[in-house]
Amino acid sequence: MAAPPQVRQLSSNSDKALNSAASFISSVLQKYPLGRTALETIPHETEVLRGDLMDIISGVLIEQGISIWEVSKRDVLASFGYPSPRFRDQVRKTISVIWPGVNGSFGSPLLKDALALGLYCQVEYLFNL
Repeated sequence: MAAPPQVRQLSSNSDKALNSAASFISSVLQKYPLGRTALETIPHETEVLRGDLMDIISGVLIEQGISIWEVSKRDVLASFGYPSPRFRDQVRKTISVIWPGVNGSFGSPLLKDALALGLYCQVEYLFNL
């Protein structure tokens, strides 16, 4: 039986959000040891808090010796068809067909985004073997 998805909503207070993100990632790593991770890159200049969260999460992963594969949103979208989908919702519809069990669950759009990123990375990894 698969483990339930790990989803966390963060505080709007940036200090609380950063601390919560670090402890959440640490607790996930204790339950589910990872060898590598995938993170979607975030432009720091336009999304300061999300950029800071990315830095905190990356720091925890690096501290634990876990490799990080950083991928742009554009690359993930481009991998889901030709011509490339322009919006996440188009990719989410495809993910809904592949994994219908995610539909309607808590955090469903975020889980679909994570699944799209994971699928992209797994396919790229297999092509590079």
